Amino acid sequence: METITCYLLDDAILDNDNLEKLLKMQTGFEVVGRKSCPECGVKEIRQLKPHIVFLDIIMPKMTGFDVVRQLRDDGCMTTIIFVSTDSQYAIKALRNEAFDYLVKPIDVVELRCALNRYMQRKDTIHIPCNWHLSGREKQVLKLVAQGKTSKQIADILFLSKYTVDLHRKHILEKCGCCSSSELIGILKSYPGRNGQGGRLYS
Repeated sequence: METITCYLLDDAILDNDNLEKLLKMQTGFEVVGRKSCPECGVKEIRQLKPHIVFLDIIMPKMTGFDVVRQLRDDGCMTTIIFVSTDSQYAIKALRNEAFDYLVKPIDVVELRCALNRYMQRKDTIHIPCNWHLSGREKQVLKLVAQGKTSKQIADILFLSKYTVDLHRKHILEKCGCCSSSELIGILKSYPGRNGQGGRLYS
């Protein structure tokens, strides 16, 4: 089972301590870093590329929304779970690509629900119908969205790396994207509702 890496960014050190303790109680999740300084946290998140960032909203010099903006501008598409002392920022958080929103002090049951939702969704991607991808291209796309390299995809699908690279090139062309990070960003933000797209399951 893949270990899900987590990063904590909150200027309140005690809140980071409490959340880290709760995460250590959850099977399959590992805290790989934490910071109380948003500028330092952004740099470390870029390097570590954790699956999930637990992010406070009100911090000195930078808000949590500023942090998300910088990460997205750098092509970092990590999942964001905002944490805050109240719920007044919940709607804005969801509009800023938050996967979930937890109110401090974080309840262990609410945390588990958020983690379970993440596990259920992480292997599901929504594909706009107008991309017109072949079955093989959808398989490759799903693995690209999971962060697999061309060599890893080739091994999983029993293809040559050259063939995988060719599929990736065709996918980018069909989707009108310049890079895999741009493509993944579109996939994560695409709602797949109202008949506008289909779901691809693992």
